[in-house]
Amino acid sequence: MFIGKSDDVILVFDRILEKVAMWDDTDVSGTKNCILFVKNKTFLVVKPMKKWLDVKCYLPNKVHDPLFHKLELWNNKYQAIFRFNNELEFTDKHLNYMRQSYDMS
Repeated sequence: MFIGKSDDVILVFDRILEKVAMWDDTDVSGTKNCILFVKNKTFLVVKPMKKWLDVKCYLPNKVHDPLFHKLELWNNKYQAIFRFNNELEFTDKHLNYMRQSYDMS
């Protein structure tokens, strides 16, 4: 899945994995195109692109934040999509949104 992807994409994924995989009852699995983080339901979807990493999480309410690449209503919740070009862009604020998604699952 990471063949042909930039080193920056791999590094930001590793950083997210390091933080999120240690949350209780978190399972990580891969499909052909993405990596899924699951507790009771999927709470994080990571899609490696050639030069960036798209990360989707779910929020209970609409939040206006410039960190989101996209935010849209989906099944009575909001799916927030982050786009990372390198690991320096990944912040604790991103992690807090991911944790909200985890707590909802």
